[in-house]
Amino acid sequence: MDAPLVPEEVEKLGEHLTMRERRLAMGLMEGKTQVQAIQDAGYPETKHGWRQTAYDVLKKPHVADYMRALMDAAGLSDMDLVEKAKELMNATRTELDRKGNVREMGPDGMTQFKALELAFRVRDRMPSTRHEVEHTVKGAIMLRADEQWVPDPFAEVIEGEATPQ
Repeated sequence: MDAPLVPEEVEKLGEHLTMRERRLAMGLMEGKTQVQAIQDAGYPETKHGWRQTAYDVLKKPHVADYMRALMDAAGLSDMDLVEKAKELMNATRTELDRKGNVREMGPDGMTQFKALELAFRVRDRMPSTRHEVEHTVKGAIMLRADEQWVPDPFAEVIEGEATPQ
């Protein structure tokens, strides 16, 4: 797959990237997985693994800005992604019956969930999956997210006494 064309404005953002950061970004735009793109960009393997290395590089503000600009240039703006996500949030499952007729089977929960997840990620509202876990001698477990906390509507409430440390 050919690399996407990069307009002058996007190219200016890319001037602040290292060669490896630029190669990583272009690899992702070509459709490579994060692991393949980070390896092809020439990053060394770390004890945390390729995925963590890619995550760390892509979280750098100048790399994230460049990736957003590349996506905009490719016609994948935040609004385009949100519009598609809105459409997919109403996805339904279909299947063929024995006669070859298409039958609607009801909501496609997995597609709807993935679309909602995409919308949250685009808006930077996805909670971190990294948590700091502490437990006391009494056995109470406290979780503290390392980023802004967003309540989980599916979380189970555990009652008990907890005191900040």
